Amino acid sequence: LAHQPGSQFDYQNANYLLLAAVVERASGLTWESFVQQRFLQPLAMRNTYVGWDPRALRERMAWSTGDESEVFTIADRPASWLRLGRGVVMTASDLFRWIRAIDKGIVLSTAARAKLFTIHASLGTGYGYGFGWFVRADSSGVPRVVFHGGDYGAYHSEMRLYPPSGRIMIALTNVGYRGRSITETLLNGAVMV
Repeated sequence: LAHQPGSQFDYQNANYLLLAAVVERASGLTWESFVQQRFLQPLAMRNTYVGWDPRALRERMAWSTGDESEVFTIADRPASWLRLGRGVVMTASDLFRWIRAIDKGIVLSTAARAKLFTIHASLGTGYGYGFGWFVRADSSGVPRVVFHGGDYGAYHSEMRLYPPSGRIMIALTNVGYRGRSITETLLNGAVMV
């Protein structure tokens, strides 16, 4: 261990693998079946793939460009946590449905949603990590924006929800720029809420 559990914040994708195992144990279903039955089917998310084999979707994937020494799709990359039966790949429209369902209370109760967007690990004044979301809050602790991003080679994504207005912003790119994600820059320049 890098430090004692609970002593400091340390984001790790591996924590989502552990969460998936907990869901499987508690529900008695595979992770893929649980997500399909509980979320994807009820929300009509038809372009979301869980536990997927990226080779099956190769022709539908955007190719990466930019700083990489080669052009590739995720299907061409070495196995990673995405291929451990836990990865989720979705279109921007399905990602919008997912965030809207969270915002509108379709997926979680009001109390559970409040816990989701409450800062549990402080990363600075009015900034921290909730349950799966980074949170920027006002001086009274009310979330102004909640967000999360992801990177995989030259692929970059970021989703933002502005709880006061319900505004949702999503940026998905397949372009690397000097080894950095451009999604945050794009979204920061798009709106100030």
